Amino acid sequence: AIVMVLYLYSWKEALAVSVVRILGIGLLFGNLFSIAFSMAGGVLSLICMELARRYLRLSCVGVSMVGGVAHNAGQIAVAAAVVENMRITYYFPVLAVSGTVTGILIGVLGGEMVRRMSGILPGTVSAGRGRTGAAGESGWRPGPAGGKKTGPGNHPEKEGKSARRTTGEESGTARTDLPRDR
Repeated sequence: AIVMVLYLYSWKEALAVSVVRILGIGLLFGNLFSIAFSMAGGVLSLICMELARRYLRLSCVGVSMVGGVAHNAGQIAVAAAVVENMRITYYFPVLAVSGTVTGILIGVLGGEMVRRMSGILPGTVSAGRGRTGAAGESGWRPGPAGGKKTGPGNHPEKEGKSARRTTGEESGTARTDLPRDR
């Protein structure tokens, strides 16, 4: 869920969801130690995922993998501080592998959900093109349809048409704002 919120909204909303999730689960099913472990892992994970998304421009799978490993690193750091023994860090390689595997699975599922929900939910960031309006449509935007307005009923990819940028010569109305390919 955090990866989806990070891609569909922003790190602020992802932080809010993460904190509410950790506190809710910790108060219902855990204790203060479980909240501390989860909070350290969750916050470190979110910071690393946002940095990977923003600066490394990783895919949803890559960002989720970074988040999985960072979450385990945060939990190991808190565990080492609580038990006052650095030997607990010997568990990190095993946790890094499990964080990578679960990161891949969550990234694949989260990426598919982001792809399907992008532009549908109000206020989401539609594939990096800005926030959509209340109806889920941001209007005119350059995109895979060659700068045409995208929305319901205007999907050239689904209708078998080419999604390349055209000059409009095919329809008789040449567009002067696009460079010619010739």
